[in-house]
Amino acid sequence: MKLALIALLVGCASSKPPAPTPGAASPIAINNRAKKEEPAATGGVKITAIAPAQGDAAGGSYLELTGTRLLPIAQSAKIYFGGTEGEIVRISSDSELIVQAPAGTAGEVVDVRVVYEGGEVKLPHAFTYVAK
Repeated sequence: MKLALIALLVGCASSKPPAPTPGAASPIAINNRAKKEEPAATGGVKITAIAPAQGDAAGGSYLELTGTRLLPIAQSAKIYFGGTEGEIVRISSDSELIVQAPAGTAGEVVDVRVVYEGGEVKLPHAFTYVAK
């Protein structure tokens, strides 16, 4: 038994670390939590406001949609008021689009979404349909 204990102690004193067990956590902890900024899933595209925030329930209201990085996506983008597609009428700049709202129900408040290849951005509860 004394020999078995000595053999065990000699084996533990080895300078070679034990082989890792598959699926086990590494005995060396590395902190990879540095402030790394992940690229936005939307590619930096944002919509920040729509003005005016209300329009005719019959449709046809022209609105200014503001945001960032709109120019690269504007040609192929689609705009939705709730579940109904509106129209992008004019691309004013990288931060401004002129859009036309579709018809809706008076009193209804809807999300405004811009859907483009590779993503979607949404301005929640941004537009209210009113009776004229």
